[in-house]
Amino acid sequence: MNSPMIMFKRCTCCGKEWKTKEDFLTDSEVELIGYQWNKIVVSAGLPPDGLVVFTHSRTDCGTSLSVIARQFKRDN
Repeated sequence: MNSPMIMFKRCTCCGKEWKTKEDFLTDSEVELIGYQWNKIVVSAGLPPDGLVVFTHSRTDCGTSLSVIARQFKRDN
């Protein structure tokens, strides 16, 4: 039985898919905008967790993409 293909991120505007976080982070059409923190999580005394925000700067796209920050945690 074949397991389904897991993808890291799909652009909500143009549909481009990145199979891994490495593919996403090394794509020259993905530009870092910033970080949006989660006030509710921090206020509750939990470890900070928010969104890392990017622009998909492809000519026919230009949408903003968010990725939960913990998805960038290194696998040790």
